[in-house]
Amino acid sequence: MMMEQISLLIQEKRIIEALDRIKPYLQHTDLFRWRPLMASWDEIEPFRTLVRLFDYALMYRHSGLVARYAHRKFNTLQTLAWLCDEWLDQRRPLDVEEALTPRLIAALEGRMEEPREAIARAAFALVRALLDMQRIDEAHEWMDVVARYETAPMHDKWGYFYIETGDRKRAEQVIRAGLDDPERGDMCYLLLADLYALDGRHREALAVLEEGKQRFPQVLAFYAERVRRLRDVRAYREALAAMEELDRLNPLHMHRRYFAHLRAELYYQLEEWEKLESLVKAEPQLEKTPYARALGRQGKRSVALPLVPVVQKHNYCVPASLEMMLRLLGSPPYAG
Repeated sequence: MMMEQISLLIQEKRIIEALDRIKPYLQHTDLFRWRPLMASWDEIEPFRTLVRLFDYALMYRHSGLVARYAHRKFNTLQTLAWLCDEWLDQRRPLDVEEALTPRLIAALEGRMEEPREAIARAAFALVRALLDMQRIDEAHEWMDVVARYETAPMHDKWGYFYIETGDRKRAEQVIRAGLDDPERGDMCYLLLADLYALDGRHREALAVLEEGKQRFPQVLAFYAERVRRLRDVRAYREALAAMEELDRLNPLHMHRRYFAHLRAELYYQLEEWEKLESLVKAEPQLEKTPYARALGRQGKRSVALPLVPVVQKHNYCVPASLEMMLRLLGSPPYAG
């Protein structure tokens, strides 16, 4: 496995080509059987390459396994940051804070030598944890640390920070400034689409994803997010086709269970009962869902309100719910 070539492909955002290099290993060897190969690596770079590739390929279970193995072997700030990414996905911000804070302080005080990139990476993981706990002032202090040590443009990181703190106008300004960045522009496109979707501007979000997908055609996150936005604008057949496209590009992506539920929802909305029945029989996870019970209600009257999804700021669900109802009734969006 030529890890240097794979690393170069990832830098150039040629993710599908990079994934093709390891597909034979994935198809014929369970990831747990990669341990002899990983045991032969004495440096962190091959692990970094695999973590990045699996993250880009939407294979987070795989990247998590590689991260855990690397951390047991090297126990560096960089490997701890990878581990903390997984904890954040598991909603464990306190564990992230407890693990990262002493290591970061030791690095900042010079008691432990760490690369600048590792300090910036770990500090941003801590920022995410603090934002998850609504400790915004502390998160901002650590963003300043990220800015001191980060060597790449930070439009995506500041954009994420402002989105999470509710300053969506400033977030859009920062994110737009990074769209042309060849290194982090893909993340800026994804964040901008997410920002528009949070405000219920789903067609604008979809347009941003289409533009980003054209600029970065091998970044698979655009394909996954496009499925969600097509569903939001009720382009159900296009959403089904978009799922097929992502499945074709990478059958091992993490959204397969979600796609099964989404396909069931879309078949139900389209009243394609034979396809829904076949799907329910093929996917055991759907057997006890409303979609399975709906097969016995074909032809009965149903009513669905055409609400435009809006995500609240700071978990204030009442204003967001009120805004969705006001939009449905034709009133101006609620500004509270």
